[in-house]
Amino acid sequence: MKKLLSLIFSVLCLQAVAAVYAYASESLFFLEAQGIIGYSSLEDKIVYRSSENIYEPMQKNSVGFDYIRKISSDNGEFGTFALQTRLAYNADEDKPEYQIYNAFLKLKSSVADVWIGHNRTAFGLASYTDTHSELLMPLTAYGYGYERDWGLGLQRDFQSSDIRFSLTTATGMPIEYHGNYLAALRYSYGVLGRDNYNAGISFLAGETQETRGFEFASHELHSTYLADIDFTYLGIYGFEYRIELIGGIEEEEEVYAACAKIGLNWLNFDGPKIESQFVFSKKGDVTVFSTSLGASYLLTSSLKISLMYEHMEMSDDSMKNMGMSESKVDNRVVAQIYFYK
Repeated sequence: MKKLLSLIFSVLCLQAVAAVYAYASESLFFLEAQGIIGYSSLEDKIVYRSSENIYEPMQKNSVGFDYIRKISSDNGEFGTFALQTRLAYNADEDKPEYQIYNAFLKLKSSVADVWIGHNRTAFGLASYTDTHSELLMPLTAYGYGYERDWGLGLQRDFQSSDIRFSLTTATGMPIEYHGNYLAALRYSYGVLGRDNYNAGISFLAGETQETRGFEFASHELHSTYLADIDFTYLGIYGFEYRIELIGGIEEEEEVYAACAKIGLNWLNFDGPKIESQFVFSKKGDVTVFSTSLGASYLLTSSLKISLMYEHMEMSDDSMKNMGMSESKVDNRVVAQIYFYK
């Protein structure tokens, strides 16, 4: 079944590429590179990633490219082909990682936009917030769903709202099939680029494997049911507000999470940006509190520097109930330089 799925997907990808070049088109090509270095008090060493989780693919030292090709005919534009990929260095395991971030074909129709490949899932803030260069990440980086996944999706835009659906493999960056899947549905109101706000509600259900970055810890399937409420508001004087709440069941355990983020863009987005974020996460007996402060500045139109400080407290409540101290505190400082041109 795994080989058959891989064969079918490969054929579809080849057909997609052939369709791209069969029509007139315009393309954009960007080079991307980033350098990451920091210090973790919990690990008591220099680290070369932004996340406490050593299996989180983002953000790491890497170099790659972003290719976008618009597909059009005499009747106008009707599709997009996108490929964003990079070679990253995993310092914890001293080995390279080949990361595919975007790899999809999206076609427009009068009914809905349809995509196939590796793209955003229809769940939460990550479904419409671009975080590929950010140090302060949404709840997907804390293990709630996937920012991007292999599969297909639909999107229908209305005058003041939109609805999205995705059916994916629940594997993240790698792809492997053992009966695993995720179905996600999101409805939102407000056009962020026009109304300066967007409010959405999402639902996610499926059978998932335990993934650790690019590897699978186990092929045992677990039922996942999550609901999400998110809100983004771009306020006056350069302020940004983002809130996300998640609740549900994973591996027969109740899970809850909340994320609140506020940012300030000085000088009408041409100056430095400062941000703060609070995250609460509870999965079974494990509770996480995280408070982050970040600052970034565009040195040029293609070069950005960023700094982040994160204070994270992790505790195992089951150990505490037995009279044992099982809590960890991490103070992390990370610096990033990001190039995109």
